[in-house]
Amino acid sequence: MNVKVIFNGAGISNANVAIWNHACTRYNRLHVPLEGRVVYHEVKGERILHEGRAYLLVNSYSPNFEMIPNYQYRHLYIDFRTMPPFANNETIEIDLSEDEFSLYLLKAVQTIIQKNIQLYQKRKIYPEEQNDQGEQIRHILISLLAHLQLRYGLQVVDNPKIVTALRYIDEHYAETIRNEDISSALYIDKRSLIRLFGKYMNMTPLQYLTQYRVERALENLRNGMSVTETAYSCGYQSDVSLRLAFKRVLGCTPKEILKQ
Repeated sequence: MNVKVIFNGAGISNANVAIWNHACTRYNRLHVPLEGRVVYHEVKGERILHEGRAYLLVNSYSPNFEMIPNYQYRHLYIDFRTMPPFANNETIEIDLSEDEFSLYLLKAVQTIIQKNIQLYQKRKIYPEEQNDQGEQIRHILISLLAHLQLRYGLQVVDNPKIVTALRYIDEHYAETIRNEDISSALYIDKRSLIRLFGKYMNMTPLQYLTQYRVERALENLRNGMSVTETAYSCGYQSDVSLRLAFKRVLGCTPKEILKQ
């Protein structure tokens, strides 16, 4: 099955607790500690992220990370999501000393990002250069995901009904959508649709729709669109509806995003 990778951002970052507590994203993350270690809260408990390893996280929502006091921490990260989404709900840990191909690809990403940082610091970076570097990282990420799927058994949702439903939401999220609209597109009844989403997505269709709209709204806000414009572009009839969706999914408001 073809997997579409939607690239969100990449960087080499010095950890900042204030930023982490307020940054809001539910993208997958390939997370590589470069110096020090950090606590990651996953479904089954806490996990320490160590140097020398890479971690494929199914939810990079920032409050899932917790700084270790008095511990310097620096990391490489790549945020992305896939369509269809991953079926895996557990963190995949990669020992880079035993996985030379992953290490090679991550080194390539790190080189691209470091070059980007140097250009930015010299004030010689242009939008087209950023786009070129983003595309380079995207291609490397696709190669890395293909490698991880083969070596670590990484799976994506392969149910054709779910894939059709996700495609329908992707094409109509800016409109009013009910469960009946999605189920009609799949030629099944509403109860069957809800059962399918519960089995493959661990949520209801409308919960997925809300999360998807919030993700698209985040992209629009980061690209300079106003809160009002963002609300209408993502299927909401008012700023209030968008704010409630943000609070429900991310625990923060659109204005808090814009203040970052």
